[in-house]
This record gives sequence, structure tokens and C-alpha cells, in this order.
Amino acid sequence: YRQALYSLFNSDDLIYITNNIKLRELHWTELWRLLLEPYNSFEFLPLRDFSYWLDISLFGLSPSTFRMDSIVLYIGCCLLVYGATQSYWRYFRQADAASAPWAAAAVTVIFALHPAHVEAVVWISSRKDVLSGLFSMLALWLAVCARQESGISPRYALATMGALLAAMFSKGTMVVVAPIIALLWII
Repeated sequence: YRQALYSLFNSDDLIYITNNIKLRELHWTELWRLLLEPYNSFEFLPLRDFSYWLDISLFGLSPSTFRMDSIVLYIGCCLLVYGATQSYWRYFRQADAASAPWAAAAVTVIFALHPAHVEAVVWISSRKDVLSGLFSMLALWLAVCARQESGISPRYALATMGALLAAMFSKGTMVVVAPIIALLWII
């Protein structure tokens, strides 16, 4: 990951960021437009495009800051993997709740070091994967927090739906998280 900080923009990065004049010239008062129209010719992912806009606005066109932001998002994702795994372990294995931190740590280490995530973190154009992972894990963690003995907490349920919506605005295929949450709430 450290080596990637010194790399230049790659092929898709040019399309999504450096040559994307529409996104680069977007004024903060017009950010609502990200929810209505695609900002590149390939896909409509408003949250990913917002994160690009934020990087451009704050740091300019420096590829290292784009990659650093992806690494920070990935660290956040790893923390949420730990929290969600620990919560699910305690929820489904109440008799073995004391081992939840160890199980969550093992799952988090496997997740964090898995080579499949390198592309998502290092390629700026793959930020949609990191963002969708972050918000999906947040939705799953909030979903188990929403489950209470007396039913489902409306506050946590609303937060879960917001995180799920953010995941889908980052990458459309994250709609698959919705049935998992529904099953958790039904079981």
C-alpha cells in the first residue's frame, strides 16, 4: 500500500478524475446535482463522485492524497469489520460471548490482509469498492444493534437504512446487503 502513494493516476483515474471537467468545475452549492445526473459516461455513483470532488476541492489533483484517503477509508472498514463481527458473534453465540473479541480480531486480520482488497485500495478508480464496503459493514453493524429483545429500535433501523442507501450510492451491487439485514430482523 505504501508504494502506491507515489504512483501517478492510472487509466480509469483519468476518466473519473483528471479529465472529468464536469466534476472538477462543480461548485459546492451545486453538489445536489450529483444525485440527479451521472458525472462520467460509465456509471452513476453519486457518493463515490462526491468523495472525488471532496479530494479535488481540498487537495487538488494529487494522486497520493486520493490514495491516502482510500487507505483511511479502508482502515475504517477494517474497524467496522471488527465491530460487526464482534456484535454478530455475541448475538448468535451468546453462550460463547467471551470469545467474541478474539473471533472478531481473527476475522479482521484475514479481511485486512486479504490480497483481493489491494486493488480496491490502491486503484483510485476502485474507491467505489472501499466506500461500498465501509457503508455495507456499517449497515450490518447497525442492523445487529437495532435488534433488541422488545423488537427493533427505530433509531438504529433508520441509521441502518441510511448506511445501506449510502452503500448503494457507492456501488449498486450492494443491494445484496438488504436481504441479509431483512433476514436478521426476521429471525
